[in-house]
Amino acid sequence: MNILVSIISILNTKEKKEITYNITLEECNIKTVSAYHTNESIFKTFVQMKEIKETGGIHKNIVLVSNAVLNNKNELYDNQTAYEYYENLKNQISPNTELIKIPTENQDNTSRKIAEILNDICGHIGKDDVIYIDSAGGHRTTSNVIQLLVKLLKYKGIKNPYSLYSDINGAEKNISDTSAFMKMTDLLDAFNEFMTTGKSYKLLQTLQRKWACG
Repeated sequence: MNILVSIISILNTKEKKEITYNITLEECNIKTVSAYHTNESIFKTFVQMKEIKETGGIHKNIVLVSNAVLNNKNELYDNQTAYEYYENLKNQISPNTELIKIPTENQDNTSRKIAEILNDICGHIGKDDVIYIDSAGGHRTTSNVIQLLVKLLKYKGIKNPYSLYSDINGAEKNISDTSAFMKMTDLLDAFNEFMTTGKSYKLLQTLQRKWACG
């Protein structure tokens, strides 16, 4: 099963502006995508990935949502909340995708514990699933959940081919894969273990994996 995990961002309250992004992924059937919302750009990209299209599309979309994403309506977007906008987009582009909400905050607006959020996410993931990640939105603490999730998936041997990010900085707007960053964190962890304990297995394993990936 193809599962997309997304951190949903709030909608821009100052302007509604469509942005065109260049897609830097050879495995995608399109080379540009236009979107008003960062998560919109990533979803539109993932549904055009060759491997996803060939294996039945995105079966589940697990979305991490704050109270603001669920409740704050935006006049620029037909008085929709960010969740409503994203849900309508999903229904138009990929109506068969199951949308699963996981709150990142309690009713009093305090943040939920990272362990609780991770446990909720993992409750919807099986060992044979393929996990794709939209890391474009959310607060820094929520982004930490995604980084931990990526490591957890690796430990469990669950496939995670792509983690996509929409970069709006600079003259060119790009959608790119952040997996290389996670590989670097693996390498740093392995070096740390080697320097502190003298154990070289993790370092050798990490270097071999990076070499095999080019």
